[in-house]
Amino acid sequence: MLKIFSLLLLILALTACEEPEQTADAAALEKPTQRIMEEQFQALDKARGVEKSLQDAAEKQRKAIEEQGG
Repeated sequence: MLKIFSLLLLILALTACEEPEQTADAAALEKPTQRIMEEQFQALDKARGVEKSLQDAAEKQRKAIEEQGG
């Protein structure tokens, strides 16, 4: 009986010390976060493109006003 108890105690100790495996839930949580960050970076790139377009249009308008004598 003591041998069985010792063996069970040893098995319990060994399983308590091993690292937990990554569950499917943890993997599923990482993917949406990565997707959201990617979408945010795409939105920032698009905003930079719009900003450049607006700056170009403002510069063109400024030049047109100067040419008309303003």
